Amino acid sequence: MKAARAMLDWSQDNLAAATGLSVTTICNIESGEKSPRHSTARIIRQIFEKEGLEFTEYEGIRVRSDEVRMLRGPDGYEKLLDDILHTVREKGGDIQAVFFSGEMLGKSGFIERANFKQLKKLSDEAPIKCVITEMPQELTLPFQFKIMPKQYIGGTHYFSYGNKVALLLSSGSSQLCFAVVEGTDLLHSCRRNTRG
Repeated sequence: MKAARAMLDWSQDNLAAATGLSVTTICNIESGEKSPRHSTARIIRQIFEKEGLEFTEYEGIRVRSDEVRMLRGPDGYEKLLDDILHTVREKGGDIQAVFFSGEMLGKSGFIERANFKQLKKLSDEAPIKCVITEMPQELTLPFQFKIMPKQYIGGTHYFSYGNKVALLLSSGSSQLCFAVVEGTDLLHSCRRNTRG
């Protein structure tokens, strides 16, 4: 625990506040005077993992590197929506969809494959902010649109939410593929580029 706290530059007070445990309990566990219960160890581990650390068999603890998951196939889009919903519920924040044009927004499947009920469910959890170069015609969606110059958007279409970015790698009726990257570096870079 001391090493993990040091990596986060946390005091025992910080860890106690994050876990809901007392400072005395943290101190007793670290000094070896007390062994944590399974549930207490799980809470401590979850807090450290939430902060970007991971526990490994050989290295002990380290900063987690960004993870990439591929969502593809006929249910790739539904998996993405489920991931967005679950992540936003857990991490909070908004949902940002960035597309070069209204046409690309349509090709992404975000509109065509989602019924209004799915989009409403997402928008009830968090605002959906769509950054785009031109306003889509005749769309009634629960989005907050922001028009930006093309140089700020580029050719990569993506969703950012929680601590993740989902890059649209291909489009088409049955060939959607999203690369979901978990980690703050790419997320901060994407969000910085769309502030305008």
